[in-house]
Amino acid sequence: MLREAPRILCLATLRAAPLAELVGAAALAGFAGVTLRRHHVEQAHAAGLGDDAIRELLRQLPLGAVMAEALTRWPADVARDSVAAAQARALFECAVALDTLDTCAVLLDGTPWPREQLVRAFRSLCRMAAGYGLRVALEFVPWSVIDTPGRAWDIVESAGRANGGLLLDSWHWARSNTPLDAPAALDPARVFMLQLSDAPATPAADLWHETLHERLLPGAGTIDLARLLAALERRGVACPLAAEVFSDRLAALDPALAARELAASLEGLLSPKPAREADAPSP
Repeated sequence: MLREAPRILCLATLRAAPLAELVGAAALAGFAGVTLRRHHVEQAHAAGLGDDAIRELLRQLPLGAVMAEALTRWPADVARDSVAAAQARALFECAVALDTLDTCAVLLDGTPWPREQLVRAFRSLCRMAAGYGLRVALEFVPWSVIDTPGRAWDIVESAGRANGGLLLDSWHWARSNTPLDAPAALDPARVFMLQLSDAPATPAADLWHETLHERLLPGAGTIDLARLLAALERRGVACPLAAEVFSDRLAALDPALAARELAASLEGLLSPKPAREADAPSP
């Protein structure tokens, strides 16, 4: 069941700190693994840690690093654009050094890329990633041209690369006004991760600011996360579940405390609820 999937902490949720402190906070909170961004590794290198030492740090976690994030220039096509290719190579080399399988690609602006360009570019990206033994998860965001799970799946499916899949995010899903049901054509084996956070009932006027500063802990807002999980479970999705809650309040906390709050919120959402006395069957 999806609710029993490994629980992952997105380290970008925590305030800036040495990698050892961030990984230690995730381990103490009981997370099975983490996602990292390239800057986490670069900062560790600058502090004198080599790749072997970073991998040793990650062994505190049963799954270590499960995803390296995130590629943003990929629509320019790594087969045609040297800057996009350089960004992809750097992230793929980082993922290999971390012994992780998955990477992430996302559109962060509203550039109206033609569908055909996106399909071709994602195909090129996945072909490059395959040379490193990696997968690429495409993430949709509500203000981009890939603004729904259905549009993201269309790009992935049309690209025709077996190592291409989806990264789903509950905040993006809710703010895209997409019904909390999986797309009918979705291949459950191609959903590589589900990121969980919550949101107030009324969207902020500036969604970019809200997504980076005002997300809520899972269960603390109005997104029907139980419904989303149930819909994905019915489709057979069984991917890792990641806490990604960009919040100024969490970012002000000690990383260990923030990690504990995130773990507790997932526990409250995912653990079976005991039947209330009123709901118990009659003798």
